Amino acid sequence: MPVHMIEDNLDNLQQLKAIKFDWGRNAGDRFTIQCKMFSQRLENDGITHFAEEYIGTHTSGIYTKDGRIPNQMLPFFDFYLEFQ
Repeated sequence: MPVHMIEDNLDNLQQLKAIKFDWGRNAGDRFTIQCKMFSQRLENDGITHFAEEYIGTHTSGIYTKDGRIPNQMLPFFDFYLEFQ
């Protein structure tokens, strides 16, 4: 579970400008609970992140033209990534 990896990687996480992740509400109770726990722990440790639960399963509307990749993730990377 990634939530248990935060402490060992805290210095690296604090160097990131932001993290973005999302999860489908219907992806299964265990998975959705873990995502919420991960977000809460990042927040408690002051790690800038954007976490969102969406209606659907783990892969609902990801790769479609109107999907989450082109409309959520790519704009996020465009805003936060800087190449030198």
